[in-house]
Amino acid sequence: MTLGEPDADQITHFIEQVVPLPDSIPLTIGDAVHNLRSALDILMFGMIGDRAVKPDSVQFPFAKRKDTLVSTMKNRETELAGKKVVAEIEALEPYYGGNKWLSSLHALDIADKHKLIIPMGATARLSSFEMAKMHSAVEGRANINFVLSAGVRLVQKFEGTRSERRANRSNIRSGEYERDTQPTFEIVFGEGQPFETQPVAATLVEMTGKISAAIEKLADAFVS
Repeated sequence: MTLGEPDADQITHFIEQVVPLPDSIPLTIGDAVHNLRSALDILMFGMIGDRAVKPDSVQFPFAKRKDTLVSTMKNRETELAGKKVVAEIEALEPYYGGNKWLSSLHALDIADKHKLIIPMGATARLSSFEMAKMHSAVEGRANINFVLSAGVRLVQKFEGTRSERRANRSNIRSGEYERDTQPTFEIVFGEGQPFETQPVAATLVEMTGKISAAIEKLADAFVS
C-alpha cells in the first residue's frame, strides 16, 4: 500500500508479507542442521564406539567454553581416538567463542531439539529500478535492503527549492492506493539465533563446507 502526501512532500510505501512461509521450510532447515551435527557424531563413534566404556555417550565433544573442552572430551572418551585426533579437536576450537561454525551448528541443533528453527521470514531487496516503479523521481543505482518481519515502511521525502518541491507535489498522487511492485525475498535466520538475518541457503552451504573440511582433518588424524 502507498500513501501519497503532497503537502508533506513525501510518499510512504508500506510493504508486508502476504503469503506465509511454508511449514516445510523450518523442518527442512532443522534436518540440514541435524544431519551436519550427526556427521560429526557418527565419525567419532566410528573411531571409538567399539572401545568406549559408555558407547551411548560417544559424541563429538562440543564444549560450552574453552576451559571445559578437556573435561568434555574426557566425558566423551575422545582420548580413545588417539593424541592426533585430540590435538585436531583442540585446534578446531569446538566451543562458544571459538570456531563460529562449530559453535553455531551446535547452538542451532540444540534449538531445533526444543523448537523449530524459525526463519525471520525474509529479507527483501528493492533495486533503484523497482523503486522507480513506485515513483519516477527515484534516481541512482543503489539497492535498498531491509528485513521483513511485521512489515516495513519506506518513506520517500522530497527536498529542494520551493519551485522544485512544488513540481514534485504535482507528481505525487494523494491518498492511499495499492502498488504491484514485488521485492525479491530471501529466507533468513531469525532474531536471537546464530547468523541472525543472514540468508539460510548460502549460510548452510558454507557451513557444510566447513564441517566437511573438519571431518576430513579428523579422519586424516585418526588414520595417520
